[in-house]
Amino acid sequence: MAAPRRPRKGKTGRDNEQISKAQLPNHDLKKSGAGFAYVAAIVLFAVFVSIGHRTYLSTLHENDKHFSHLSTLERELSFRTEMGLYFSYFKTMIDANSISDGVHEIMRDNITEFPLTINTLKRFNLYPEVTLGLAFRFYRDLSDFFGHQTKVCWKVNRGEGLSPVSSCEGLGEPSYFYTEAVFALNGLLLGFFFLFGTYLR
Repeated sequence: MAAPRRPRKGKTGRDNEQISKAQLPNHDLKKSGAGFAYVAAIVLFAVFVSIGHRTYLSTLHENDKHFSHLSTLERELSFRTEMGLYFSYFKTMIDANSISDGVHEIMRDNITEFPLTINTLKRFNLYPEVTLGLAFRFYRDLSDFFGHQTKVCWKVNRGEGLSPVSSCEGLGEPSYFYTEAVFALNGLLLGFFFLFGTYLR
C-alpha cells in the first residue's frame, strides 16, 4: 500500500507567504515611526512647559519688584534674608581677582560668623553659587573677547522730587544673570517633572 502523499503548496500559497513576510518590516517601521513621533511630541511639550514656566516666573518677579526700573544697589537690596546671603557669595566669586581667590575667600570666610573662620562652601552648600559664578566669569570674558554687548544702561526718571538713577539690563548685570539663571533652572525642573510624570504613566 502506497504511503499517502503530502499536499504540495501551490504557487498561490507561496506568494501569500512571501507577501506577508514582506509586509512585516513595513509594519515594524510604522510602529517605530509612531513611537518616535510620540516621544518627540512629549519632549517638545516638555520644552514648552519649561519655557512657559520660566517666563511666568520672570513676569511675576518683574510685576512684583519692578526689577527692570531699579538701580543696581536697589536690585541687590531686594534680595532679602537668605536670598541676599547666597547672592553675596555669588558676588564674591565674580568680583574676585581669580577663580582660585574667590573659592579661597568662600572656603575661609571670617565675616559671616566673625570672629570664627568657617568653610561656607560646605556649611551653606554653595556649589550652585560657585557654578553660577564660574558661568558668569566665562560669559563675561567670552563677551569681552568677541566684543559682544552684554547690558544696556540708561537713566530712569523717578518722578517729581526724586533724582534719576542709572539702571542696566542684560545678562552682563550680575543681579540679572543670577535671577535669570534661577528662573531657567526652575523652568527646567518643571519640564523634567512633566517628563517623569509621563514616564510613570
